[in-house]
Amino acid sequence: MDSLSSRLSDRIREYRVKANLTQAQLAELIEESTNTISRWETGFYLPRVPDLEKLAHALKVKLSDLLPEDKK
Repeated sequence: MDSLSSRLSDRIREYRVKANLTQAQLAELIEESTNTISRWETGFYLPRVPDLEKLAHALKVKLSDLLPEDKK
């Protein structure tokens, strides 16, 4: 897993935990499966932009909060 996907996965997990939500609760909020949330948090899959927007809304953060900065 490259560092960008790793940082994105970490941010999704971090904000979910801060929101005091389980993977199942977050999945229900954004109408996805728990497996999908798990795959996003492990970096197995990356969410598409519409999914990121749903995540940001459900987690009550800005979309830019979820997106890791590109370290050069």
